[in-house]
Amino acid sequence: MIYLNTFFYAPLEIKWLKLNLLESYDHIDKFIICEHDVYHTGKHREFIFHKYQEELPEKLRDKIIYLKCYVRNETVDAYNDEETIHRINEPAMRNHVLKLLNFNDDDILINVDADEIIYGESYDYILHELVRNQVINHEGIIRLRLHQFFYKPTYLWEGLDITAPIAAFYKTLNDNCPNSWRSKGRTIEKKVGCHFSWCMTIDEMMHKLNTYGHPKYRFCADKKLLENAVKQKIYPFEPKRDFRIREISLKNAILPKHLSEVFDTMPSSRNIQMDTSNFSVILTAYKRDYFEEQLKAIYNQTVQPSKVYIWQNGDAVDIEKYKLKYPSISLVCADENYGFFGRWAFALLMTTEFIVILDDDTIPQEQWFEYAIGKCKDTNCIIGGNGRFVRPLNDGTRFVGDWGICKKDTYVDFVGHCWVFRREWLNNMWKIQPCTYKNGEDIHFCATCQILQGIRSLVPKQEGKFASDTGGPEKHSDANASQFIKGHDELRKEICEFFLDLGWKTSEGYDTSSSLLDI
Repeated sequence: MIYLNTFFYAPLEIKWLKLNLLESYDHIDKFIICEHDVYHTGKHREFIFHKYQEELPEKLRDKIIYLKCYVRNETVDAYNDEETIHRINEPAMRNHVLKLLNFNDDDILINVDADEIIYGESYDYILHELVRNQVINHEGIIRLRLHQFFYKPTYLWEGLDITAPIAAFYKTLNDNCPNSWRSKGRTIEKKVGCHFSWCMTIDEMMHKLNTYGHPKYRFCADKKLLENAVKQKIYPFEPKRDFRIREISLKNAILPKHLSEVFDTMPSSRNIQMDTSNFSVILTAYKRDYFEEQLKAIYNQTVQPSKVYIWQNGDAVDIEKYKLKYPSISLVCADENYGFFGRWAFALLMTTEFIVILDDDTIPQEQWFEYAIGKCKDTNCIIGGNGRFVRPLNDGTRFVGDWGICKKDTYVDFVGHCWVFRREWLNNMWKIQPCTYKNGEDIHFCATCQILQGIRSLVPKQEGKFASDTGGPEKHSDANASQFIKGHDELRKEICEFFLDLGWKTSEGYDTSSSLLDI
């Protein structure tokens, strides 16, 4: 389960709760709103959420879990004691949710303050980075990076990122209680939302200064001072601090796309262009189950995909368990076996610039994705883990790149085991009807790209961390290998002949006296 957990103290926060709910609704299981019977200072307050809950969209309320948190006996009166507020009161308040709900160890909690808004588009990336951090660093918590706004939703504080919100597995939170759960874990690279700090009226600012957790700023509870600060874009709390405000357009892409539904004066439509990775990965499930190794290898890559999919033909392998362990991946299951071409048809739905397709027995080394995509850009070729020639070359070469070993960049007739290519090249594959769907999708893709656009296939030099595969022959040659199916070689020869007749230009330097290889 994925939970977005936040807090409610004042009516001004309803608009932020609404915005976070709108952004998150399709990406989380539950939206937890905690309301406490004290302020951060320890002063008593009444529960008021029931007076304002009708302002939240009725159609989205089914995911809300509202919690009344009675913590007066766990906090102290610290109105003028900031150190005690952060040492005692804040941890007691932020941890109380763990006492009220029953979580599983692998449940994920994303903890934000009410005015910290996570882009809907960022949830997959957050989950991916959390799981990756667990796999690589054995740390089940990460810090989220947000844009910082101040005074107004259009006042962007340049040069300052907020990195206090966190995403964590429940087990990590529970094993380390009590804790304030702010600014913990490795900070992720990309900005995944906006912090709308002090975006409120002057009267609301006055109320906040008298109730929140920084008594040292209470000297600013002066209306004229605050009015001037907003008008002049100055920071009265710490006058010497670097406070550079850039006023941005309401159409700026870094603002949450649902902002207009919360602030009626804002434009009704806007698309966010996130700084996401520019490639997707498609894994293949049939009868083999090496997904634990594959997913660990993917999370260990020097560049990370925007999305990882497992395409499954049939149901011979239980892949649901991997979704539980790696919640950022997506499962696409076909109860009918669509064979070798199914994953390629599914790849048409990708929107990234590049696509990586891995066979079910291929385990890439840590820099393979970065290396292969770079090669694809530089050479404008389909990049593969290994390659084949339809006839042996004059020097006797029949294939290159098997098991992630290749001494030099080598142009081949078609590649296999791993394909790295531009999304737009997939269109070639479906402009020529396959002569069979029983085999040969690797030949079909490379041949159609060459025939229709002159795009060649390349197996790059591979060694060490730049290798495409560490699976070894024991994985590639097991009982599930398609090469052992009766009629395999004859069928693939027919496919090659089909494309040669259509004008497929294959590699130079063949032994012209030889026949087609078993490929």
